Amino acid sequence: MALQAEYSLNLCLSGAGDRRLPSAVRGAFFDLLTDLWLDRQPHMQLVMPQLLRCLAERADEPPPELPLFRLELEVAPDAYSAEHLRNLPDEVKTFYRLNTFDKMEALVQAVRQLLCAGPEVEQQVHTAFDDNILMQAVLRNLGFLMRFGFVKQTTLLELLGPLLRCLDGRTDFLESLSESRAAGHAHGAGRVGDSEMSPLLPKQASRAEPDAKVAFTRDRFPPMANATRRYRDDADNKCVMASKVQMAQVLFQMVQCGVELNISNIVHKFQALVAGTAAHDAVVHEVLRLLDTPHLALAQARIRSPNIMLMDLVMYDNPDLMSSALQLLAGNSMPAFELLQTLEKASVVAPNQRDLIATLRVSVEVVGKLIYGFETWGVDDNFSSAELGNLKDAIQQCQNIRKFCNDGAEGASGTQVQRMLGQTEFFSTLEYSFKLNPQNFPRECRDTLMKLLAAICDAGSMFIRNNKENQELMMSVVPLAGTLFDEVPESALLVADVFKGNAELCHRVSESLMDEFAQLIRRERRAGKFSPWYLYFFCVVMAEGSKPVIRNQFMVKEMIKRYTAKSMLRLGKDMSGKHLLKLASTFHSEAQLWDLQPVCWNPNDGELIYYIYCLELCAGLALGRTSASLVLKPFVNSLFPISNAILLLVTTPVPNSASGFSIHRHLRTRWLRLVNLVLYDVDNNLVDSDFLTSPLHTSFFNTLLDWLVAILGLPPPHE
Repeated sequence: MALQAEYSLNLCLSGAGDRRLPSAVRGAFFDLLTDLWLDRQPHMQLVMPQLLRCLAERADEPPPELPLFRLELEVAPDAYSAEHLRNLPDEVKTFYRLNTFDKMEALVQAVRQLLCAGPEVEQQVHTAFDDNILMQAVLRNLGFLMRFGFVKQTTLLELLGPLLRCLDGRTDFLESLSESRAAGHAHGAGRVGDSEMSPLLPKQASRAEPDAKVAFTRDRFPPMANATRRYRDDADNKCVMASKVQMAQVLFQMVQCGVELNISNIVHKFQALVAGTAAHDAVVHEVLRLLDTPHLALAQARIRSPNIMLMDLVMYDNPDLMSSALQLLAGNSMPAFELLQTLEKASVVAPNQRDLIATLRVSVEVVGKLIYGFETWGVDDNFSSAELGNLKDAIQQCQNIRKFCNDGAEGASGTQVQRMLGQTEFFSTLEYSFKLNPQNFPRECRDTLMKLLAAICDAGSMFIRNNKENQELMMSVVPLAGTLFDEVPESALLVADVFKGNAELCHRVSESLMDEFAQLIRRERRAGKFSPWYLYFFCVVMAEGSKPVIRNQFMVKEMIKRYTAKSMLRLGKDMSGKHLLKLASTFHSEAQLWDLQPVCWNPNDGELIYYIYCLELCAGLALGRTSASLVLKPFVNSLFPISNAILLLVTTPVPNSASGFSIHRHLRTRWLRLVNLVLYDVDNNLVDSDFLTSPLHTSFFNTLLDWLVAILGLPPPHE
């Protein structure tokens, strides 16, 4: 915030647009505009293409254009204190109040002015490092402008041609024209224009196109001498290749905008068909045309064959450039495939759901504003009442998000809310939260940050739970979340929910992640704590429902052997029937058995909950009847002998419960499941005939029959 007073928006715009300044300085001003005035609150990302579509109020309305920035929530400028807020320049206060897309029009025009300067910009020079750095800064700026919805559809189409011509490496120079003429390379008479032209260029490319602002004459063609050098990923080409990678990424953003427009047009056509304002044949014809047309017309002036240009980029040694070019090539060659894939995921929301989407956006904005400006908190290690009020509000918003994802809302199920949340900046906010290093903050500020991160992770768990699309999205931030395991246990639960019920992701669990959780479990147990959130991860990754993930079962087994069961589990002689009954008599944490929440943790119930999760871990290890069970089931029996489980089942009484839930019944269910998996659900080679015919098992089996008679309400055998 201190920088916004030193480098005002007007100053940065003047520096970025002043051609008298060196290119490197102008690039620095563009970077300042991006980081200081563009990529900040209250600007929020607009995800495109949008998968949740709102119908127009009337079918005869014109097709919608690209979604643009609009401030949903009035926010106060960031400030250290009330006094600092009062002393902010009027320019800053006005910046926050502007709530439409044209607030950044001056910056859009600065970008447009540079990119539309003709061949001078469109033909990059590999050795012009400062110019290429400027280009990178401008492209980064343009990417954020499009991301936040500040670029109109007409401006986007106007920038498409210059960007494509700039991306075209066939017209690049390895060195500037003056350097090339001065050297007089021995491939011709010394003039660049007299040299042999690249066969990759169109034959009539020397003639100026009708819509070209600057003639593209023969003198602008690069020489053929050392032409293949432009493909190399070396020191001379690294800067220009980095700018071309950014160009390709910006063009891909534009293509996604084209997909957004095509989907809007298709939805609009079908809405008109349903309303009776359009003929059936006309709608079908228009939809087929959209499916068969590239999302954006990449065939522009001097780019008659965009696929050839993209294939040329594929030959560059830079892997990022090659993959970006292939991505553009696939989208341009098979537009119907991408459009149909997106249409399959898209859905139309009801009018009442539109209000829910707006509510979710506001909740995410509140949390985002707080987390993005957290470094301004506690400058003097003191917090004002307003700041603490903001913290409470953000935590409440996280709780609302969690509740909506779990229970749903009016007119929308929990799964639908998860999809709606995916169309906001919630994931970006979560990812940014993981990048904050708590050690960089004072102790008072760090504790407050931990509370906020815990609330965000808690909401994130519900955002991904049982949702494979969101789980895949969150998989990319698992390494970042690992930095918070020590201080924010909710981050460990979030990572566990990434894999829960997802066999594909479970097979991607790394041994290093397993070892990290094993060390955390051992650390907590050595400290005398019963923290089940780390153990919960092991329980989750060993199975998808009733299907075991064998590789993970063996990894968990190896971790227990490596760090010993005594230092990780709680299944020994200390957990006798008498001790369990004592713990159960004072148990009041039923909700924690179904949904672990450290913020609601009752340490008095921790030992019993930990014991239950140890039983769940044993059950996960014993699951399955594959050849792996020949090793795993005996291992489980060594951890928790089945004879102990049967003794506990037979000797532990079940008090009557006034409520529907009974912790005693819950324990017996876990013991019974373990007995079934280890003793009965086994391969013929593992059947323990001696134990099955023992007096203990015979007594247990008779007791089991008595339970069945009582549960089913059957008459006694003598009747």
